[in-house]
Order: sequence, then C-alpha cells, then structure tokens
Amino acid sequence: MCIVAGILAVVVIAFAIYVGDYYHADGTAMAALTSGSTVQVSTLSDGDVVFSPEDPEAGIVFYPGGKVQAGAYAPLLRDLAEEGFLCVLVPMPFNLAVFDVNGADGIQAQFPDIDEWILMGHSLGGAMAAYPLILARTSHSQRQLTPIPVNFNG
Repeated sequence: MCIVAGILAVVVIAFAIYVGDYYHADGTAMAALTSGSTVQVSTLSDGDVVFSPEDPEAGIVFYPGGKVQAGAYAPLLRDLAEEGFLCVLVPMPFNLAVFDVNGADGIQAQFPDIDEWILMGHSLGGAMAAYPLILARTSHSQRQLTPIPVNFNG
C-alpha cells in the first residue's frame, strides 16, 4: 500500500509541475481584456470571456492551446470582434482543453440572436474543439458549427 501511495504522490507532483509551467498572457494581451469604444469585454458566470461588437454578424467560440493562459488570445479575439464577430474565449482547467472538451456547451443558447457559429481553437484547443463536432455529426438537433484550424506558428 505504501508503494502505491508513493507512486500516486509522484504522479500528482509531476502533474502539478507540468501544468504549472505554461505560457502566460503578456501586458498587451491583458490590455485587450478591457472594453473599448467598439468592443465590450465581459465575463460570464462560468468564466468564459466575451468580446462583443455593437452588431455581431456571427459568433466564434475559441478554445486556447495547451499550456497557454486563455488571456493570451485576447488580442486575436478583440481583433475578430472589431470585424463583427461576437467572440467567446473558453478558459480551460489546468490550461489543457482535454479537461473541458464540452466547454462550448450552452454558449449558443446565451446569444440567441446569433445564427451562425464557428468553433475553433489553437493546437490542442483546436483538436478538442473538433472532437464534439465529430460526435455531433449524427445529431440533427444541434446547430451547425464549423471547425476552422488556426495556425499561429507561421
């Protein structure tokens, strides 16, 4: 029993070290999390961050990349909101989208005036965003979401 407890302790410590080392949002990204004249930034009760233009044409739900603080994507989503997209940034537990694959659930219902939605993400977030879409292909009761891969690496 002591061996199992020791192994478990090592695994927990290793996991804590792994998830504790991640890319943090810089000052520019943090500044993009504030409202301005063309985009209102708000936080929903579940922690999702919304970038709202005055008259949104469509909605985007964004899953961050693995081990990247969600706020690091604020400049991108603010720019998209300035182009007319209502953007919802879904922060992930431990900065890993595998722990909240269904993070987009319920977002569309909170914005019923928006008919077209895009579900996208960066790297691991993009892969996890696509996962429920694959499962939903057989369900005709859900609104259509379009996965779009985003490459920030060049």
